[in-house]
Amino acid sequence: MESSPLMTAEGIYKDYPVSRGLLGTKAAVVHALNGIDLEIKRGETLGLVGESGCGKSTLGRILARLENGFKGSVTFEGADVTTLRGETLRAFRRKVQVVFQDPFSSLNPRMKVGSIIREPLDVHGIGTPAERQERLGELMNLVGLQADHAKRYPHEFSGGQRQRVGLARALALNPALIICDEPVSALDVSIQAQVLNLFLELQEKLGLTYLFISHDLHVVQFISDRVAVMYLGKIVELASKRDLYHSPLSPYTKALLAASPVPDPEKKRPVVRLEGDMPDPINLPSGCLFHPRCPFKKEICQTSSPALTELEPGHYVRCFLHSDAVETEM
Repeated sequence: MESSPLMTAEGIYKDYPVSRGLLGTKAAVVHALNGIDLEIKRGETLGLVGESGCGKSTLGRILARLENGFKGSVTFEGADVTTLRGETLRAFRRKVQVVFQDPFSSLNPRMKVGSIIREPLDVHGIGTPAERQERLGELMNLVGLQADHAKRYPHEFSGGQRQRVGLARALALNPALIICDEPVSALDVSIQAQVLNLFLELQEKLGLTYLFISHDLHVVQFISDRVAVMYLGKIVELASKRDLYHSPLSPYTKALLAASPVPDPEKKRPVVRLEGDMPDPINLPSGCLFHPRCPFKKEICQTSSPALTELEPGHYVRCFLHSDAVETEM
């Protein structure tokens, strides 16, 4: 596996205005992302975990350039793609594709599966009609679909089969990076295993890079090489899979792991109980964003924000329990 970065995000901020009244007056701002720095290495699977509403999917859409109006910069293969428009943006999207969470709503119910998978080739004008049809057959075989499935509509498939259709569509343009936004959360557990194994097989065969977004810690542990933990629009811990699951440093990471079901009933995890609910992203707390819920908070946590600090090679944490570094931007 190569270690060179394929994609880098620096200082990503994203706000959503909240409107009220008949005139749509701006009443407040939802702070979805609050300074994200992230690097995705070529050939790896980077897992991105956190509670619902922490900004995981928003970050994925920004990296795929499906969202605009954000602050910060995104580079891909060494080139700045932050402000791409028109044909240059189309060229970028050939290299970065998305597999969405819901395998039904992400597929056009009026189109047959063959047309859905072939659509990216049609849109980008790749090959002749005969070559596109041949490529369609290759893609369906690659994800485990039969040739006659091309003539069916999405509602005629199971959830796992529909997600295979979505994956085949994402692979059509030979992307370098696939952003997987909760791709197995809507599937039964047995089907989840089949789809995850398919992701791993395709990665090995095609040399793919994944950003795998999920709230399921067991799924992320199975498929990822490194894991980033998000809380209220910030990365609070980033480490290799082994380090994060065996030696978590952030109290938030410890709480997530403690709340995750353990298959072995004889195996006990330390109990870390959080206080209250996640704060309102409209009115973010001062200091460390996690301090209102943290059972280990110190006085400095209420007034200052810790920086994401590398404590061990490749293991980063944003917490005053392990670092005295303070962010310059509050």
